Amino acid sequence: MEKHIPDLHVLISTPFHPAYVTAERIKKAKNLQLLLTAGIGSDHIDLNAAAEAGLTVAEVTGSNVVSVAEDELMRILILVRNFLPGYHQVVNGDWNVAAIAYRAYDLEGKTVGTVGAGRIGKLLLQRLKPFNCNLLYHDRLKMEPELEKETGAKFEEDLDSMLAKCDIVVVNTPLTDKTRCFFNSTYLISAHKLDVLLILGLMLIRYQNY
Repeated sequence: MEKHIPDLHVLISTPFHPAYVTAERIKKAKNLQLLLTAGIGSDHIDLNAAAEAGLTVAEVTGSNVVSVAEDELMRILILVRNFLPGYHQVVNGDWNVAAIAYRAYDLEGKTVGTVGAGRIGKLLLQRLKPFNCNLLYHDRLKMEPELEKETGAKFEEDLDSMLAKCDIVVVNTPLTDKTRCFFNSTYLISAHKLDVLLILGLMLIRYQNY
C-alpha cells in the first residue's frame, strides 16, 4: 500500500482488514480527501492527524451489526458451554467428558448484562431472549418501551449495581479515549461476581475476581 499512498484520493478499509492510517502516512498522502471504513470503528485512524489535515473520516454504520451481535452470542455459548477444551480434546484423540462438564453450564437462567444498548446491543438482547436469560442493560438512554417489553430487558441506571448482578457482561461501546481501558483491575471489575464472563466486542476473557 505504501507506494500508492501519495496518489490516493479515497482510502477504504474494513474493520477486519484495516489500513492503519498513521500520522506519517497522512503526511505522505497529499491528495487524500476521504478515509472510509466499510463498517464501524475508526480506531485504526489517527483522528487528530486526520482532522489537522482536513480529511473527512466516515463509516458505513450499521453494515455489520448483525454479524457482530451473532458473533457475541456465539462467544457467550463457547465460553458458557466450555466448548474449546472439548474441541481440543477431540482433536487430540481424547475423551474425558468429566473434565469438560465440570466447567460447562446452561445459559438458561444466567444474568446477562450489556454495557451499551445501541444497534448491536439491542440485536444481542433480542437473540438472547429465547435462552430464557435474565437480561439487563446499561446505557445513557433507555430503550423504547416496546423493545424493552419484547426482549424483557431491564434498564440499569447504575453500572456498578448491574455488574454485581451479572454472570456475563458484554461491552458494546465504541473505542474512544473515554472507553479505552474502561474495565480494568482497579475500576469496575471489582464490582463483578467471583466468576464472570466478560465479552469485549470481538474479544473475550474469563475473569475471576478473587
